[in-house]
Amino acid sequence: MVVALASVAVAAGKTGLREAERERLSDRSSLVERIAYNTSKVDDPERMRAAVESTPFIPDQPDADARLLRQLQRTPAGDPSLVVALVDPVGRPVATVPAARRISVSDLGEAWSAALAGRSAMSPVFVLDDQIVRATVAPVGTGRPWAVVVQVADEAVSRQREEKRASFGGVPGGFGNLDASGVAFASWDQALRGRRLVEPARLADLIPGAVRVWTSGRGAAQLTTLAARQQTTGYTTIFQQPTARMFADLRARQRRHDLILLVVLTSCLGGLAAFGLRRERSAKRGRARLRTMLGGVRDIIVVVGVDRVMTFVSPAVRDLLGYDTTSWLGCALTDFAHADDVGRIQRLLAEPGGGTAFDVRLIPASGAVRWFDLEARDVTDHPELAGVLVTCHETGERKDLQDRLGYQASHDALTGIPNRTLFMSALAAAVGTARCGGSSFALLFIDLDHFKPVNDGLGHDAGDAVLRVVAARLVQTLRDGDLAARLGGDEFAILLAGADEVSAGAVADRVIESIRAPITVGTSIVQVDVSIGIATSTLSLETPDHFLGVADQAMYEAKRTGKGRFVVAVAGAQPLASRPRIPVTDLAGEVYLPAPRQSAVGAVGGHFSASGRPERCVPTGRARRYRSGRLIAPLVGGVVLLAMAAISVWLQTQVRHGAEQQSVSAFYGDIRSGRWSRDLSLLALLALVTTAVAGLTVRHGRRESALRRDEGRLQALLHNAHDLVIATGADGRITFVSSAVEVLLGHRARCYVGRHLPDAAHPDDAATLAEFLRLAAEVGAAAVRDIRLHALDRGYRWFDIEASDLRGQPEVAGILLTCHEIGERRKRQDQLRHQGRHDALTGLPNRAAFVRRLHGITEDGAVSTFAVLLIDLDRFKPLNDTYGHDVGDEVLRIIGARLARVSGAQDVVYRLGGDEFAVVLRDVDGPQTRGVADRLLAAIRQPMSVGATLVSVDATVGIAVAEPAEGHPEVAVRNADLAMLRAKRAGRSQSAGTSSATCA
Repeated sequence: MVVALASVAVAAGKTGLREAERERLSDRSSLVERIAYNTSKVDDPERMRAAVESTPFIPDQPDADARLLRQLQRTPAGDPSLVVALVDPVGRPVATVPAARRISVSDLGEAWSAALAGRSAMSPVFVLDDQIVRATVAPVGTGRPWAVVVQVADEAVSRQREEKRASFGGVPGGFGNLDASGVAFASWDQALRGRRLVEPARLADLIPGAVRVWTSGRGAAQLTTLAARQQTTGYTTIFQQPTARMFADLRARQRRHDLILLVVLTSCLGGLAAFGLRRERSAKRGRARLRTMLGGVRDIIVVVGVDRVMTFVSPAVRDLLGYDTTSWLGCALTDFAHADDVGRIQRLLAEPGGGTAFDVRLIPASGAVRWFDLEARDVTDHPELAGVLVTCHETGERKDLQDRLGYQASHDALTGIPNRTLFMSALAAAVGTARCGGSSFALLFIDLDHFKPVNDGLGHDAGDAVLRVVAARLVQTLRDGDLAARLGGDEFAILLAGADEVSAGAVADRVIESIRAPITVGTSIVQVDVSIGIATSTLSLETPDHFLGVADQAMYEAKRTGKGRFVVAVAGAQPLASRPRIPVTDLAGEVYLPAPRQSAVGAVGGHFSASGRPERCVPTGRARRYRSGRLIAPLVGGVVLLAMAAISVWLQTQVRHGAEQQSVSAFYGDIRSGRWSRDLSLLALLALVTTAVAGLTVRHGRRESALRRDEGRLQALLHNAHDLVIATGADGRITFVSSAVEVLLGHRARCYVGRHLPDAAHPDDAATLAEFLRLAAEVGAAAVRDIRLHALDRGYRWFDIEASDLRGQPEVAGILLTCHEIGERRKRQDQLRHQGRHDALTGLPNRAAFVRRLHGITEDGAVSTFAVLLIDLDRFKPLNDTYGHDVGDEVLRIIGARLARVSGAQDVVYRLGGDEFAVVLRDVDGPQTRGVADRLLAAIRQPMSVGATLVSVDATVGIAVAEPAEGHPEVAVRNADLAMLRAKRAGRSQSAGTSSATCA
């Protein structure tokens, strides 16, 4: 077998050399093409044309045009200009900067004709004042240009960068930039600039994106040239280098390889038999270790063959789903998936590497549903796998968390019904269905009447109670398939599926009747009414915001006709947002133009984007080596083997020297034509010796080959799985890392071996990870969530880590960690968490964040006192009703921004809903809190203009100061609300405060 390997090595060496030279030439071609592409983008004449089009040149005003030319003294690429001229169509200069310089249009070649035809272009290389330059031309004016701008740039910096691209290995040759006639504008050799380096015929029919390769000269003087056309400039990027120099290192390496072969053969013969036995034992140990590790991985790993049935299933399927591995083999993965997820799995298998399939349901043996994330990787070209490798990560806990966050982000925290985000998503779906000829729908925009007096007279707790009752009554009036939502403040909306004007009016009547019923709040009985605007899908099918605006306008019409009624929008009705927009100006800040409300279509749910990871993970640990052992050959056979090896090396060396004298084209012609006469003669010489010793190596070769195939399959499974698999020894140090670490973290696997895993974690997570490893060492199985591991790009990646106890397995003798990357899920959860805790209109934290903040303060032992300031805007409701909700929304944004600017670094401003805000202060007393309240009121009272009208709003502030140790934070909020009621009764537009002691 050694002789067979030697013959293959010698024969393959020559082929490998040819292939290496071919690959190097291909690499050079790719590099030349990329440089040509980048140069084409940087020097694109269209960039100059865009600059000229934005410059207001005026005919017959040379002085003004000269001043405008100074704006073009720097090219779009950032180079200064030597001269910029405005030239009329007959070639006379209209204006030149600097004025002393002149440009002859005869130097511009075909670029001048292109400019007169209305196209930008770049000229050939020419000489201007003893300088080798080129010019960019751009027409001025539409149609037939009345003038042409000619710009000659001082491209010294760009040219020097190109000239410094020295040849590879420090030998003669390098890059150049040639015009259509082959004259060099930039070259690796300064002396070659302005000279013709290539005959124009070589460049005549070059196509952008393609690279042409040719050789010139013979023997040692042979030169290889690679050329690629720049698409936008008409220039050509070339690379030239002596052929012998280009491949010198490859050919020298092959000669060394041939010479070393004799030494290797001599040393291998003596211990080949013993080495074969040792390799067999090592293969058994390696296979057992990999099998044990694969069995300890906490995620399910399957291989789906080309016939779409599973050919491998990891043992984790038993722990996670309750199946024996044999029950899955030969079955389709979709046989064990929920029916609604079968299509997603099929798409994942059809396009492996296209991203993660999140939230896929697999059916355990018990029949219940468990949630998984599935990631696929194409391993069809791997001989041991030949299929698609799928990693199934169980995500039950994270799915529950994401569902909770998604609910918080899509539902109103006060009433529990859907919020604007979810409503607009449903409305967008209804619009799309109706536009495609599907079922009709109707939209009810609902605004409460007489709610402000309840809020101001009885307090915000009473107002919140009324809003909850209203929401509950709205839900009770719905039919199956309808949706009610709170848009904000005292505004609600209902989406009726399959409704027309008649049925929508009937629902509106029921809503008015239901909401009009008295509501008991504590010891008081209150009554509110509603005004409703209706828009149906029989109107022009516009955007979701359009329908909402039309219904909003109809609602205002209902208010103007007496409130407590509904109005149906008629055909041709337009929302306020589609009319001329009224600018809202913060006279203490900036101008705000009311923008249409942005619908959050698709903000809840959906499929995550592809992760962008490479489709294949190449192991960097111990490579798979296949060597066959054999017994010691007879002495005579050994002598013959040595003689044949020496002859083969000598012959191969002579052939290599002869190959170096061949031209590139003839050399690659041998490969294409398949002339293998030298290789066949060499193989014939070695075949005789191979036959003599083959019988002694067959037995060991077969046994080890079978072991290695099994080991290679297990290793491929472990290294190509999406999970990062880490094994630690008894001392806690890492003993094994799968090569997924290169894809996920960018580090090489060997960088981790011998280290402690907490050393690679984020400083804030190191202690948590160390405690997890200690717990895993004590109890065996453990899990930890949200751990950040250091990545090569100086950032961190998020992981969930599970531990398996393999200390009882001698092949591993340690703890096996399965690390699953959760970056996409974390990002999605953070987005949902932010949506659930921030107001979509103002960007301020919302009511849910306000409640969390108060509970956090009461649990923080470092806070001595805290204050709650409740802010209720006065005179905002008439402004909102007069100008519409779009203007009202902009006013609320301005007020929110003012409050945020006035508040201190430790203070947090919240929007609770409608025209209600709150501020939470830490470690303050009564006088300090009143000072903050005065500043907030002063900021709110600053005037603003709505169109040409000067308006202002005022506010009433209720203050409560408390200590965290005094109990529930809701008491402080209630006290602040009571204080605000007292202030309103005393005349509004002021602040009133309490302390927890006086309200006890």
